[in-house]
Amino acid sequence: MQLENNPHLTIKNNVITFGDALFLQQKDRAQHQFQLLLGEVALKPKMVDTFQRNMAHNISIAEREGFDYKHIVFPCKPIVFREKFQSIGVELNPIFSDQHHHPQVLYPTNILPEDYFLEDSHLKASGTLKIIGQVLEEFGYPKLPKPLYGYHDVAGDLRKMLGGDCLEKKQYLKSLDGLPQNRVQHFSTASGLEGNTGHLYFFFNPYALYNVRLVLFGDSFFQRRFDIFKRVFSEVVYFRNPYILDDVVKVLEPDIVLTGNAERYLWHVPDCDNAKPWFMNYISNRYDSKKIPESDIKALTALFSGKSSREYRNMFGKKLTDLPRDIEKLSMLSENDIKTNADISFIKGMADYYEKEHPGVAYYLMSLVKGLDSYKSVG
Repeated sequence: MQLENNPHLTIKNNVITFGDALFLQQKDRAQHQFQLLLGEVALKPKMVDTFQRNMAHNISIAEREGFDYKHIVFPCKPIVFREKFQSIGVELNPIFSDQHHHPQVLYPTNILPEDYFLEDSHLKASGTLKIIGQVLEEFGYPKLPKPLYGYHDVAGDLRKMLGGDCLEKKQYLKSLDGLPQNRVQHFSTASGLEGNTGHLYFFFNPYALYNVRLVLFGDSFFQRRFDIFKRVFSEVVYFRNPYILDDVVKVLEPDIVLTGNAERYLWHVPDCDNAKPWFMNYISNRYDSKKIPESDIKALTALFSGKSSREYRNMFGKKLTDLPRDIEKLSMLSENDIKTNADISFIKGMADYYEKEHPGVAYYLMSLVKGLDSYKSVG
């Protein structure tokens, strides 16, 4: 059955309304989402070849530089609601195909309708957490702690396209159980660059679950979920780019790199062999460095100076520690485990966090570092 003739659907302003859920249509425009899902148009073989070539490009860099790597194809919302569409006679098939399969590509199949916002085309925090948890387990990390969610009222991108001002409760990750909240520093070039092409974001959180530097290359499915990444990883660097930038990862020395794209973007895959140099974003009339706060410039300068540079070590390196984050393991620490100023700073921060809910743990942690500040060296 055609979408336009289906009595259960309303189509307006390129948005399909089905019950209380909204979906991006894109008929004869952009990525042709529903036309692809319905089989009315097909992916060009060239785009599949480009996807595979980009993967080969990314994997070769990961192997050379020695970081963990995975590419995520985020399933489009209509596919997650596939059974709901079947119930009204609309058969949808994924855009992602056998030709896109690769050991380093994840197309998650455990995403449920409740993991998507009703009036937005993006995943809730719960959906992204499922994906990140799966990726980390494949890399050998333990299961993520229990998520603690917060909610705020925001108009979804699809609701905005309909011209409405209704607000939907948007779920975000407030924290992971046992980890401090609101201790994240945020730096960006966004204020000095028009549009979103070329944007760079850097999040620093020494109290995150893992003392790991994560570098992200991708679209809004990453960008909308910074609330998750900055709680899990101590350093998160994001580039709005579809594939790995070779020179960037050489400088940044990441532990993990993730690339990703929304499923509908398989319609047109940018070719890594035809890439415009990244720095060109910053020598165009779209860029005004005077709009970027001095604190952001200083932080990004330290970041790109390298992990061993004095600038980076003074600004960030002294705050990073490999001590455990969960309360049980923290309670088992001894003075012998404390080796650097970063360890001391971290324990003080965790003691401050636990002071109200677990005063006994807080007192124990502070007793460990009492008097140590004067002789511990930075490791």
